[in-house]
Amino acid sequence: MKKYKFLFLFIILFFFYSSSCRKEIDRYFITIKNNSDKEIVFRWATVHYISQTPSCLKPPTRREYNDFIYDKLIKPNSSKKLGIDFAIELLQKYPDNVTAISIGIYYREDVDVVPCDEFKHTHPLKKEWNVTLADLEAANFELVLVYTPETQEE
Repeated sequence: MKKYKFLFLFIILFFFYSSSCRKEIDRYFITIKNNSDKEIVFRWATVHYISQTPSCLKPPTRREYNDFIYDKLIKPNSSKKLGIDFAIELLQKYPDNVTAISIGIYYREDVDVVPCDEFKHTHPLKKEWNVTLADLEAANFELVLVYTPETQEE
C-alpha cells in the first residue's frame, strides 16, 4: 500500500512540475507587427535573401499546412514575437556567410489560392526586411518591424 501512495505522489509531483511555468528559451527577439486589414504570413532565412529565392510556401500536407499557419500567421492589426537566438548565433559565428536575417511578408490568401508554379513565377512578396547584426545591436536585440501596406487596395 505504501508503494502505491509513493507512486501516486510521484505522478502528481511529476505532472505539477511539468506543467509549471516554463522559462523562455530565447533571449533575443524580433517582433513583426501587422498594420494591415489582411492576414499575413512570414518566411525568414539567414543564408540568402527572400526576394532572391522565390519558392512555394504552401506545405504539401494538411497537417504541415496547419503547423505552418500556426507558426507563421499574423492576424490583421496584431503582432507576433519571434525568438531569434539561433539566427544571432549564426550571424556572430559566420559573418562572411551569414550577413543578415531576411524576413519576407506574404498575404495568406496568396499562399492559399495561388498555385505553387505560379507562386514561384510571380513571387507575391509584399515586404522584405534584411536585418543585420548591427541593426539588432542598435535595437538592443528587441527589434520591431512594422508591416503597413503601400495602399489599402493591395
